Amino acid sequence: MPIRVLPLLFSIFIFWATGASQSVPPPSLSMTISTTPIVVNAGTDVKIEIIIKNISDHDVGVDKSPGENSGEKHTKVEVRDDKGKLVRETGYKRALEGNGGYDEVSGRIIIPMGSNMGVLLKPGETVKDGLSVNKLYYLDKPGKYTIQCQRFEDESSTWVKSNTITITVTP
Repeated sequence: MPIRVLPLLFSIFIFWATGASQSVPPPSLSMTISTTPIVVNAGTDVKIEIIIKNISDHDVGVDKSPGENSGEKHTKVEVRDDKGKLVRETGYKRALEGNGGYDEVSGRIIIPMGSNMGVLLKPGETVKDGLSVNKLYYLDKPGKYTIQCQRFEDESSTWVKSNTITITVTP
C-alpha cells in the first residue's frame, strides 16, 4: 500500500468513528401556525396563533414571553410575496435580530424589551403563543403572502419549522 493512502484511510476512520457516535436527536417540538381571517385589508393587523407541542417522550422546556402576543421574541417569522421575495422588514424586526432598528416614520431608535419565562411541557402537551405580523413586516400592498415561522430547539440543535399559511391583502 502506498504511503500516500495511509493519511486518507486515517481520515476516513476518524470521520466514521466520530460520526457514528454523534447522532443528532430528532426534534422534541413541533410548531403549527394559523390565522383568521385569511383575507384582510391593507393595514389590518394580521395576528398569528402559534401552537408549540412536545412530540417527545420526555419533558421539554420552552421559552416564551408572558401572554400570547409577543411570540416574535422566540420565533423567527418569514413573509414572502407571491413571487417568493421576502417582504420589507420593519425597524422593530431588524432591532429584534440585532441589525439596527429604527422607526422610519419618527426616526427614533427601537430597542426591543420584554420579559421571558420558561414553560415545562410534558409529552403531548402544548403551549399557545402568538404575534402580530405587521410588527415585523410591511403588509401595505395588495397581494398574496406566505408566512412561515421557526424556532431554535436547544435539545436537537435544530430549527423547528411551522407549516406555511397564505393570506391575501386587499386594497
